[in-house]
Amino acid sequence: MPVFYVHLPGRIRSQANARGHWSQRHRYAKAWRRDTAHLVADNMRGLERHGFERIDPKTRKRITFTADVWSLMDDDNLESAIKPIRDGLQDAGLIDSDAPEAGHKFIYRQQIQRGPAPVVSLRIELR
Repeated sequence: MPVFYVHLPGRIRSQANARGHWSQRHRYAKAWRRDTAHLVADNMRGLERHGFERIDPKTRKRITFTADVWSLMDDDNLESAIKPIRDGLQDAGLIDSDAPEAGHKFIYRQQIQRGPAPVVSLRIELR
């Protein structure tokens, strides 16, 4: 089962209980979605340049998100914070849909990292 990794720099924030103006939440989601799409698409092109086949978006995948966080979040908060990243995977053409019937499996993990350079790591396995 082929596996590849993508590391996205930045610290996530829960959007489930976010206070403030809607435009702040929109800006957060838009930035993560855009950055994810660019980094994942660049990684996919890099794989193709090194002789790997193009990854079909319909091929079922198991995607594990591991986020560096300042303090642990509830499961629902973690998923809401990572939702724009998951949407960015569609924009990059890695997955066709994030709906359950598409057959992709999403796993969410978190680890405390209080250092200066937090990341969200993606582990992408073709099933």
